Amino acid sequence: MGNYIDHMCNMDEKRIFCFPYAGGASNIFFEWKSKLKKVGVYPINYPGRGRRINEEPISDMNILIREICEEMISNIRDCPFYFFGHSLGTKIQYELTFMLQNEYGIFPEALIVSGGNAPNIKEKNPIHQLDDEHFIKSIMERYNSIPKEFIDNEELKKLILPSLRSDFILDETYICKQNKVKSKIYGIIGKDDSEVKIEDFLNWKNLTESDFKYIAIEGGHMFINNRKADVIRFIQEVIDESYA
Repeated sequence: MGNYIDHMCNMDEKRIFCFPYAGGASNIFFEWKSKLKKVGVYPINYPGRGRRINEEPISDMNILIREICEEMISNIRDCPFYFFGHSLGTKIQYELTFMLQNEYGIFPEALIVSGGNAPNIKEKNPIHQLDDEHFIKSIMERYNSIPKEFIDNEELKKLILPSLRSDFILDETYICKQNKVKSKIYGIIGKDDSEVKIEDFLNWKNLTESDFKYIAIEGGHMFINNRKADVIRFIQEVIDESYA
């Protein structure tokens, strides 16, 4: 068993690797395993959360991508695969794709980028440098993604805060080299997402040598949680379209 991928992939299946948002763990994708048809779903486990809660989180994008790449390479040969990422996960999958195509000549059939500005758009309102109180307050106000039990439980807050801050450092200090990937890019944007502007989102089309398509669905930045069926339906359509 590896650290980032729970188990080796079945070599005769289409598969999708899923990259969580900042503060997210692999369990947000577990339900997808029964919803996506004829597709193996493989959530990526970042250090510092979930079953890796006791590990030091990584705040350096280059280190994180290198580690994922070295573990993933044995799981993606000789079978079609896809990447899905939400918010921070869009940047991670983009950088990983370029490393795979540049060093191994392998790349996903498609990147599905969800709720994330194109990686060449710099974060305009960074919060990773704030003290704990204002950092948490900003996340609650902007993303509405922290459960109340987290705020009220000091032990839980102490446990989870390092990986959450580490994710925001990753996201907000990341510098995009604006490399073009060979994969198709499919996008999903929330109609009421105040964190992702349509003009910044559409910059994804400039980062692929292939096609770019997108849809807009109801919801704010965290539509991946409350519009889950719409997201899964779109992913299924993308994969089915590849093999129509």
